[in-house]
Formats: sequence, C-alpha cells, structure tokens
Amino acid sequence: FPCSLLLPMRFVCLGLLTAGCQALAPPTELALRQAPAANGNVLSRRAVIGAAASALAVSPLASVAADGSWTYHEGGFTGEFWDGFKSTDSGFMYKFVEPGEGDKPVNMQQVFVHYTGYLLDGTRFDSSYDRSDPFKFRLGKGKVIPGWEAVVAGMRPGQKVIVKIPPQYAYGDKSVGPIPPNSPLIFYMELVRLGNIKGDKPRLSAITDAVNPSKQ
Repeated sequence: FPCSLLLPMRFVCLGLLTAGCQALAPPTELALRQAPAANGNVLSRRAVIGAAASALAVSPLASVAADGSWTYHEGGFTGEFWDGFKSTDSGFMYKFVEPGEGDKPVNMQQVFVHYTGYLLDGTRFDSSYDRSDPFKFRLGKGKVIPGWEAVVAGMRPGQKVIVKIPPQYAYGDKSVGPIPPNSPLIFYMELVRLGNIKGDKPRLSAITDAVNPSKQ
C-alpha cells in the first residue's frame, strides 16, 4: 500500500469527500448537533463519541512498548480478541491500552497520531510506525474519517486505544485501496502529542524576547 490510509492530500480524501463525510463537533457540542455517517445516515454525535470520552478513567492494561510492537496482530479479529472491549450504540468497540495525561484536543487543534490499521480478516493495510512518523491532522476539518475524529477528540496525549470503527464512520460503501466497501476497520491508535490551534499566534513580545534574550 503506497501511501498513508488517512493522508488527506492523496486519493483517500476523495473517498471521504464524495461520500459526503463531515467532521464531528468537539465534545462540548455533542448534545446540540448531529454528524452524518459515510452512507448519509444521521446518527447522534453523543452516541458516536460519548462512550470514548467517558471511558478514559478505565484501568489500563500492562505497559506496552513505545515503538509499534504493541500493534502487532496475526490472524482474524474474532472470538476471544474482543473480550474486555466496550461498545457504543453506534457500533464502535474499543479498549484503552494505556492512559494519557493532560488536556484533550479541541476543535481546530493539530494532533499527532501513530496508528496501525487492520481489516477484520487480519489484513494489515497501513501503519505510521513503519515510517517512524506520526500522522498529523487538524481536528474538526473533516480531513480524516469521521470515526477518527470521534476517537481522537476523546483522547489525551500518550493514550493508546484499540478501536473497531463501523463502516458508516469509515469509508461506507466506497472501496479505497485494499479496503473493500462496507468494511469495519480496526485501529491501534496512540495520541502522541498536541500541536497548535488554528488561529493562535505567538505574542509579539514573546518573539522579541526569543530574538533578543538580553532584553529579558
């Protein structure tokens, strides 16, 4: 697979845009608005993201490696693998592997995410760990699949989660690269760090101090 599954500047974004996907609102707006799924059906934003946001306090599993070895999986995702997972009314299944610290990202904030993606049969279709470079995007701009928007909005830096995203919050009935239509996707996701919020600019005094430290 020659390019990142989620890289918006390449062909994957076309599948999202033609499917009519839009970004999910940040958590503070969940009770007021709704988000379209990839197949055009409308489901409650609260149902999509509420479970992920409320489950952050669960006890983590044993500590895992900082490289990408924790994302290794062989064979199909069946049977006992799903033991211990929680589910939402909208079809997500998730299990937090490691807790994070600090604030959750806000709308229009840049986030850096490591991930490995699988199909249900165990096919591994992409991984940022292979490139040693986390994928970055701005939350709320609709440049990634809606399922990613929902999951990342409920995470804190350093947190790791395994999540199954239903087709309507992935690529719906579109075929994208090795991903067949109507495919649920399994992601191992790590929120590495947060970046700037769009529109934020450093104060002029801070820039001046950095250029002329003698004036501090």
